[in-house]
Amino acid sequence: MIFLILLLVVPLLIGYFLVFLKIGAIHAFTVDLYYWLKEKRQNILSGRGKLANIGKFTLEPLYSLLIAINDWTENIENAGTKSGVRIAGYLYLIGILLFIFFTLGQFLFLLALIGVGILLGTVVLNYLRTTQKKAKSKQTQANIQVKQAEGESLTFMESIWPHFRSKKIRDRVEDLFGLKQIEVDYHGDIFSSDITLFPVKTKIGCVDKNGGIYDTRKELPEKIGSIDVQGNIVDERFFNLDDLTH
Repeated sequence: MIFLILLLVVPLLIGYFLVFLKIGAIHAFTVDLYYWLKEKRQNILSGRGKLANIGKFTLEPLYSLLIAINDWTENIENAGTKSGVRIAGYLYLIGILLFIFFTLGQFLFLLALIGVGILLGTVVLNYLRTTQKKAKSKQTQANIQVKQAEGESLTFMESIWPHFRSKKIRDRVEDLFGLKQIEVDYHGDIFSSDITLFPVKTKIGCVDKNGGIYDTRKELPEKIGSIDVQGNIVDERFFNLDDLTH
């Protein structure tokens, strides 16, 4: 608000005082500036100079507006009035451009701030989800160890899930799916973080309660293998003849 008030008042006051001061040097400055602007504008339009290509979309419009201010005031006979109006016009134009750039800058800063906030929020959520999954995984492993220590019977998934934590078994599952970075959670869901095919961690299969390994990337899940309680994996894509464990 203060900037807008200054934008409206300051150029008017400066122009008003220059009208009555009638300083010849100010009038000479506006004339010299006029011819300098016309020369620079012509250089840009003719393609001469290092800033020619960029200047056609940036400096040339500004030069044209400043030249137009001189042209609009050319019929004013009094030199003091003419120079005062021109200086006020220059200041108004510069003030308006500064206001536009300042407003645009605030808008872009706000967009950047929102973008950073969304990015940080996504990172925090992913971190919390990962932490929660790790905590559940550790809790599940602890429960399995407790059941084993107390001699309680384990479900089939509880029996085979620890096998999937070894690199050897994960490599064999990766061979089944033809993907990299395979992970099996304690529910039996199979995920891949193979960035060559998936931008994010994606569910690609599952292990049922009988040890069947299914590819769920198709509309109908396809059984492609199986695992037993010893961690032996059999490739069932080729009539159960290819045992990956040997």
